[in-house]
Amino acid sequence: MLGQIEEDAFSPKGGDNLLRQFSAEPMLQVARQKSISNESKSLHIQVDVEQAAPSHDVPRQTSSRLLWAGFGVAVLMFIGVSSCVLLPASANPLQHVPMLPFNVALPHQSLRPSSPASSGSLRSSAPPGLPQVVRQGAKRGQSVSMQMGGSVVDFPQENTNPLPDLRDAFPNFKEKMREAFPQGFFKQGKQFPEQLFSTVVDRVAIRAIDHGLDSLQEVPSSVTWADDFNGALKPVTPTGHVKLTVKSGKLPVDLSGDYMRVGPNVCVWPPTKRTHVIDGDGMVHSIRIKGGEATYHCKYLQTPRHQFEREVGEEWFPRIGEYTGLPGLAKVMTVAWRKTQLAGFEEWETGTANTAIAYNPAGKLWALNEGGPPFRFRLDEEGVPHSMGFDTLLDTHRKPMSAHPKFDRNTGDLYFQGRVVMKENYIARVQDGKVTEYAEIDLPTGFHHDMCITKNNVVLIDGSTRFSKEAMVLGKPLWQFEQSQMLRFGVMPRSKKLAAEDFKWIEASVAAELVHVLHAYEEDGKIIIWAPLSFYQDQDGKEEGLLGGVGPSTMHRITVDVESEQVDIQVVPGGEQIVNEFPRIRDDRMGLHTRYGFSGLQSPGSDFNFTGVLKWDFDKFKLAGRIDFPPNVVGGEPIFIPGSGKGGDDDGYIGMFLWDAEKEESTWTLFDAQSFSSKPVVELSVPRRVPLGFHAAWINEEEFQKQLHTP
Repeated sequence: MLGQIEEDAFSPKGGDNLLRQFSAEPMLQVARQKSISNESKSLHIQVDVEQAAPSHDVPRQTSSRLLWAGFGVAVLMFIGVSSCVLLPASANPLQHVPMLPFNVALPHQSLRPSSPASSGSLRSSAPPGLPQVVRQGAKRGQSVSMQMGGSVVDFPQENTNPLPDLRDAFPNFKEKMREAFPQGFFKQGKQFPEQLFSTVVDRVAIRAIDHGLDSLQEVPSSVTWADDFNGALKPVTPTGHVKLTVKSGKLPVDLSGDYMRVGPNVCVWPPTKRTHVIDGDGMVHSIRIKGGEATYHCKYLQTPRHQFEREVGEEWFPRIGEYTGLPGLAKVMTVAWRKTQLAGFEEWETGTANTAIAYNPAGKLWALNEGGPPFRFRLDEEGVPHSMGFDTLLDTHRKPMSAHPKFDRNTGDLYFQGRVVMKENYIARVQDGKVTEYAEIDLPTGFHHDMCITKNNVVLIDGSTRFSKEAMVLGKPLWQFEQSQMLRFGVMPRSKKLAAEDFKWIEASVAAELVHVLHAYEEDGKIIIWAPLSFYQDQDGKEEGLLGGVGPSTMHRITVDVESEQVDIQVVPGGEQIVNEFPRIRDDRMGLHTRYGFSGLQSPGSDFNFTGVLKWDFDKFKLAGRIDFPPNVVGGEPIFIPGSGKGGDDDGYIGMFLWDAEKEESTWTLFDAQSFSSKPVVELSVPRRVPLGFHAAWINEEEFQKQLHTP
């Protein structure tokens, strides 16, 4: 089953889940989850051949690395030629192809039958080491299987008579193949075999270049994060139906719903390519609470990217970790975009869904990553996540969405921003499940990770970091702090239809970066934004992560006066020296007034070093509480879980996973959000390590049942 792998699958001897040498690549059937609204495809062309043995039991030697590098350099010039042959000048022919049709060298002989084929099968011997391929796609109702060199070919019943030659057996074969591909795939005047040959050679060339560039990059230095917190970030295998036991305290009997947290979980471990800590595939960790009991599950989200790489058996799609140094720049210029095309993917389909979780008031659960649209999943009655596919909002949005869309639960409106780095930025409004307003925004290449809404306004945020190709070449973080770029805010009334020219940009007098918003609301005609702010800091050559030159973040209150076009920034009293991130309010108060918010207390070191929780009082403009975890214990984003009473905005709990690095023990813990006592209300023992991750969410029982039954 996809996503359900054994422990040894992470080792170089894990069988089908491993990287193969490129000459013996297995390309198994990819049940790609396209957008939810897409029609299913049915043309089935399968190449089934004997696989060569994996080669990763033998360490990569210097001579092998030089060979790959030499081979890669030798075919670099081929990219331009193959592009001209394969790609029309006016369009991307692979834009809508579910998967590359062939990943093989041309067979050394014609397809010929070896036995009577009442089932429509033709068989012959295959060249040694010929890889396996599956291609799906055609008109509904067709069923065609084909094999090239030692393969099985099944065509419709009217074409089942085996003949010595494929061309004689299927006179309309070329036409059927053309039907299976989008218009423009085969260039005018080009013959089918010539196009097929170009595709095959192009893929071989791209892989050769990629392997050559890989040999110039060091992998171990990119995964030192795996040793942080005694291995807290290392990937784990999926599991489910794990009953949790009480370590201390008591689970509230009236608490019912589900806690979910998502994070990156590297599928191939140890990796063979440079891998950033955020490069893993999305894995959802779920705690189902009902009837005084708690059950834990964790499962990969079956994104098209994840399924493709699992079936191929290697890290195919580009990773952020690879974009470093001259080899990284070369990958961006030569192979990154090409590999996506050769896999038959559009750019928006390569998202990992590993950053955030959101509950759409329409009853949908989304896992988000800024590389694609929201990826929808559903929890079954026991809390097990089940993937459903990318949600393209009724076919109105096939582009990336930011990890932090904003929901107004009173009006039902949803606002989100998105971007394609170095290409475009945009903002959209969603009503009744589809994009109804859309505007492209002329923005520089900033980080642009979050935005905010108030009752009457939508606000875009342009911080002081900028994407830098020069930093990539130097092996530095991809976004660099530019002290000449002032923090600014783009404000537009929600009463107007989204339009770029209607955003009023108001600039602060300081350069700062704002990654996550805690809360935004209106007060005396002004917009008030609470958020951790970071200012420039010289890193002394020790820059890590995605943002370079960015200092520690502390909580600030930002007042945006739209009328006077002024921005006032004040550090929150009591939090002047307290570093914090991952801020959250209760979800049902977004854009409205609420009194309290919460954020994760950070200690020096890793960005994941959350050693406590902070409570902020918006009305009294101060730090209202602090919880410090025991020594060697780290947590994450504090999620507010409403209680059953109606005692105020903080009537409820703060929930999160904790990891004791010394005892190597994971727990799921609730703290009282009102008293803010450091003694947990309950600690539940999780009998396996839960990796540190990113953003989380809570849904109550009513919301749980709604997502369970929403189509």
